[in-house]
This record gives sequence, structure tokens and C-alpha cells, in this order.
Amino acid sequence: MPVKTLSLDGTWKLIDTEAMQGDAQDLFSPKVDTASWMDTAVPGDIHQTLVKTKRIEDPYFGLNNEKCRWTSSRDWWY
Repeated sequence: MPVKTLSLDGTWKLIDTEAMQGDAQDLFSPKVDTASWMDTAVPGDIHQTLVKTKRIEDPYFGLNNEKCRWTSSRDWWY
């Protein structure tokens, strides 16, 4: 049987929610409006996108990681 490969890399959409609220907002639905979501590169991580959109400073520079701790208390949806 031939192996089917599905590439997941490319440009995706990303949004954050309060913890455990994504299901209640139906963020998994194909009908969800993603107009306000951020474009993000896959592979990648949320920090790269947040730096690019100027929501955070580079977390790998100086003590900026302290300013970015809030990201771990949010749920991130692709």
C-alpha cells in the first residue's frame, strides 16, 4: 500500500484565549471567523509570531523572558 504524505508546513492562523475557553468559543469549527487571527509560520512557535506582530519583545534577549511569562497562561489555537 502506498504511503500518503500530508505536509502541514506553511502559513497558518494563530489566536490565544483564556485557559480552557477555546472549545466554548468553537475555535475548532471550520466556520470560525479567523480574520482577527495572526498569520504564523509552521513550523515555528508562538513567540516568533508574537515578536513579529510586536505583542512581545524578543524573549531570548536579556530579561525579556520575564515580560513574556503571560504567554504560558493562555491557550494557543492554530
